[in-house]
Amino acid sequence: MSDATWLTPSMFAELKEATPYDLEHLPLEMALIDACIEHYRDFAQVACFDSVFHHSMPRVARQLPLPRHYEAQCYGYHDLACEFLMQELRRLGDPAAKLLGGYSAALGGLCTLVFAGGFGENSPQIRERICSNLGFYGITLNPARNSQTDPIISSDSAVVTVRVITTNEDLVMVNSVIRVLKLDVIQ
Repeated sequence: MSDATWLTPSMFAELKEATPYDLEHLPLEMALIDACIEHYRDFAQVACFDSVFHHSMPRVARQLPLPRHYEAQCYGYHDLACEFLMQELRRLGDPAAKLLGGYSAALGGLCTLVFAGGFGENSPQIRERICSNLGFYGITLNPARNSQTDPIISSDSAVVTVRVITTNEDLVMVNSVIRVLKLDVIQ
């Protein structure tokens, strides 16, 4: 699946066929779509997919660490959150937002580390534990900023800026629907 699009009967059927691949989410989402169709027959529906963002990553970042003949790759979810974070980083004016590990190597370094969602937004202890072994990247936290969950929690002398950003997947979905409807995007 790709970007947001009109929910057609054929797409609905395709989503039902894909249900076994995501038993935690799709059955509930399909039930919600069924209820909307039943109660709001005259309303057009737009589907937003949470697996779009990762399709644009470099091949080396999408590949799983398995022999190539398996042709296995990461599909990634929580893409709406990733898309929001990238938009927020662009809005904040950072020169680039790069991910850790393989992403850092593939992209030639790291200038920003972002914590978001559940633990990332709400757990100073987990942020501290994750960052405590990343000094070689130039990551050091300011303990007071981290414990208060300030927007920037890195120390002033850190090479890498460490941010805490509250995600807004709903805004990304609304803007996707607006794009499909060809209206003005909400900031």
